[in-house]
Amino acid sequence: MIEIVEGSLVESKEKMKEFQKPIQSYLSSLKKSARPKDRPKKVADMIEAEEDFLYFFRVSEMAPVQIGSIVVNYKKYEKLMKKLKRFQVFVKVEDDKLVIAYHDKNTKGRMELYDLSSKTEGMDFLPKADIRNE
Repeated sequence: MIEIVEGSLVESKEKMKEFQKPIQSYLSSLKKSARPKDRPKKVADMIEAEEDFLYFFRVSEMAPVQIGSIVVNYKKYEKLMKKLKRFQVFVKVEDDKLVIAYHDKNTKGRMELYDLSSKTEGMDFLPKADIRNE
C-alpha cells in the first residue's frame, strides 16, 4: 500500500490550482489575440499544447504524489485499490513505474502506473509517499 508521509492531498490540490492560474490566463490571452481562423499555426499549436497540459492536470482526475524518484497519479491508484479489496496486493517501484501486482484463488493481474516526473517539473509542492506492503 502507498501511504502519504509528507504533505497532504488537499494542500497539493490547492497549490495545483494556483499553479494552473497563470497558464489559464496565458491561454486566455492567446485565444483573444486572434479569431480561430486567423491564428497562425504556431499560435494554434501553443494553444493546443496549453489546453492539453491543463486537461492532463485536471484536479478532479489528477493527484500527483512522489514515491521515491518517481511521480504517479494517486487518484488512479486509489481507484484501482477500491476494486482490489478482496485481492492480495503487492506494490513496488520497478524501472520508471509503480507496479501493482494482485491475486486471489482464481485471478491474478498486474497494473502499472508510469512515471510523471517529466510532466511535473517545477511542482515542488507534491506530497511524498512510501510503499508499505503488509
